[in-house]
Amino acid sequence: MDSLLKNIARLRLVDSDTVFGIDAPGAAITRPSQQFPSINDLPPEILLEIFLFCGLPDKKRPKHKALEASLRIGTVCRWWRKISLGCSDMWARCFSVAETSRETMKMILRRVKNDGIHFVLPNLPTETHRSTGQIVWPSFIDFWKTARNADLLGRAMSKSRSLSAPLTIADGKFLQWGPIRQRLSQLDKISLELTNIRECLMLEHGGLYDMETQARWSTRSLTLVNCFFPLNPIFFPSLQDLSITGLVGSKVALTPQSWLDILAELPQLRRLTLQDAMTDCQAQSLSSKDSSEDLDHPCPWTGAISDVCLPLLELLNIGSEFKQCTDLLNGLAVPATCDIFVYFHSLWEICTSDFSSMTSWIQNRFNKDEPTLGQILFMQMSNHTFAVRNSTSPVFNLQADFMREYDADGNVAHDAAFTPDEIFHALVEPLALPCRYIRDLQLLIDCEFNATEHQNFWAHTFTPFIAVEKLSLLSHDSFCFMVPICQTGGFVDIFHRHEWKKMTLFPRLQTLSSRDVNFVDPISDLGNISLGKRLLNLVKIRRVACLGGQVSNIKKIDIKKGNMGKQPGRKDCLKMALYGVQGL
Repeated sequence: MDSLLKNIARLRLVDSDTVFGIDAPGAAITRPSQQFPSINDLPPEILLEIFLFCGLPDKKRPKHKALEASLRIGTVCRWWRKISLGCSDMWARCFSVAETSRETMKMILRRVKNDGIHFVLPNLPTETHRSTGQIVWPSFIDFWKTARNADLLGRAMSKSRSLSAPLTIADGKFLQWGPIRQRLSQLDKISLELTNIRECLMLEHGGLYDMETQARWSTRSLTLVNCFFPLNPIFFPSLQDLSITGLVGSKVALTPQSWLDILAELPQLRRLTLQDAMTDCQAQSLSSKDSSEDLDHPCPWTGAISDVCLPLLELLNIGSEFKQCTDLLNGLAVPATCDIFVYFHSLWEICTSDFSSMTSWIQNRFNKDEPTLGQILFMQMSNHTFAVRNSTSPVFNLQADFMREYDADGNVAHDAAFTPDEIFHALVEPLALPCRYIRDLQLLIDCEFNATEHQNFWAHTFTPFIAVEKLSLLSHDSFCFMVPICQTGGFVDIFHRHEWKKMTLFPRLQTLSSRDVNFVDPISDLGNISLGKRLLNLVKIRRVACLGGQVSNIKKIDIKKGNMGKQPGRKDCLKMALYGVQGL
């Protein structure tokens, strides 16, 4: 703020017919020898934009406050004060229940002329019952219904553009309270979250969708975390961002088909997030026939719908059980440019048809002979998770969570009928064609896996990656996982189309990067040979093959020790350097 005012002040401030120069805020006024262009010659509209810029957060000054900046602008001169007092958006940005006093909030509300306030209600402190020792959850309604608070809340809500509130289990009637209900449908953004407790709060919704008196909502963004109220999509014609999280285990979660029914009425959506918001039980679905009586009108979105089209969708973020994710994804049609994040669990319930549906969706979506995944791909496999993601737009991030299969004591609650490497291969196989364009492959393997015993699987998984120039092995197990390529240089025999073929994995590999790998200590499972010797062997074989014109040479090795890593022995490094390897 100070630097901006200094720069503005150097332009000189003109007051009537007299020209004054100001070198810095608070400096003495001096009469210049010649006139300079004045910042006050700018139209008021441009000055307003400058003032709005002054109140923006500054990374270099994290303690910079919009209110402080706005107040200081009004002290420069009468003209600036007059303009700043009329800058409603600037003062709306200063409104904060948690950081400003009651009198300051009243002053700000007097200066805000439009509905520009982003109203964020603060957390209320919890109390402990003296007799039982149980937590007493505070209620927003009880806190704000006092005369002083109610007046402040009512005035703030009438000038609010968005509402964000951390709810407690005692706030079931939050949407029914007068000041909130009167303004709710006019808000541009609504964000409600049940905090401090792992439950789902069903918000009372009577009258929200009164067909006779209730107008269509102006809401563009709706976020509900661990709380919910039934959604009537015909009342949300402007909704672009829908985010629902944390309905699992409650009676308010919807089936995938119920969500598809709702989404069919929201073709204008641009961002959709459904995390733990689905169930398989139709009896729990709020769009089912039995529960539609809870609404104030007949439910208009029942019935089976397939291929729900969301032509404007830019972000799809789905997290649920495997079958639920599969059902929803196969019922949606989204643009090829849409970023997709898929997180699934409950893998013990996977049946052949469900898994085939998922792999078919992946293949139909991405398996084209073009770089649909970009040129950089990250792959992770462990006993607890599996992940594949790219780093270019459109983003594809697929993650399987095996931890959901364990109970609170760490014991296996559900035993899956497959191993992590099997799902690793099965979900990567449908991406064979776009993997041909990957140039930078990053592997993070954190599980015991004897790649030598599964060489056919190992070779099949990485056969498509013919364009990889850089291979990053991000853990010790990752390097052990790739030991077969060190033994043969990448030349493997694989079973393909009913005949054995000999080929080379990663024929264009030039750079090998590793992190946290112990290259020194011998490994008993690998014939008591250190990984440093394996690495040297890889360099030798690739060098000979390169001279024969079969593959590229390893030109650079980048080793990061990390916490447990050890650099290869000096002799091994010198020998690799003789083969033209740089970076050691």
